[in-house]
Amino acid sequence: MRPQAVGVLLALLFWAVPLEASAPRYIGVDRCATCHSEAPKPVTSFWSQGPHAKAYKTLLGEPARALAAKLGLKHPEQQPGCLACHTTAAGVPQSQKSSSFKLEDGVSCEACHGPGQRYARFEVMSRAAMLRLRKPEKANQYGQKFGLVMPDQKFCATCHGPSRTIAGAKYLSPTYKGYEPQAAWEKIRHWP
Repeated sequence: MRPQAVGVLLALLFWAVPLEASAPRYIGVDRCATCHSEAPKPVTSFWSQGPHAKAYKTLLGEPARALAAKLGLKHPEQQPGCLACHTTAAGVPQSQKSSSFKLEDGVSCEACHGPGQRYARFEVMSRAAMLRLRKPEKANQYGQKFGLVMPDQKFCATCHGPSRTIAGAKYLSPTYKGYEPQAAWEKIRHWP
């Protein structure tokens, strides 16, 4: 092979790598628990006791199956409209989910904070923690450089609302009854 051809081939390979790496992967709650399950703020333990951790499992129960049947659906745990709010990374290609990601974890950390591949590294999170001690306003900004999302109450309405759109498809919630954002926000509070 001629040196020019090799050069062009290498340039194409190096050019393609950032495109592949541009979409961070979902890593799963077990990776988050590596650091966030310990005192003083055992966040993943708190999450595991709440409704978000059980969201996918509710799709396996008889009430969900009965509701799905009324809607002419089978297997709610496989329906995109159900998965849209009962799981993390609904509608995301499998290639963006690492082997440690589990659909069964329901609505986990990354559902609200975004895919963790870049921000969940020790060097990023430890620096954010140190910044939080000295300059709290800078801690979130630093994490956001690596893809960390700091959601607000409006973000919660993407699932806790009458409908949700994923990958261009709109899904109506068959059980939506409304909710009080401030009360719900305080119920899931797991930050300082």
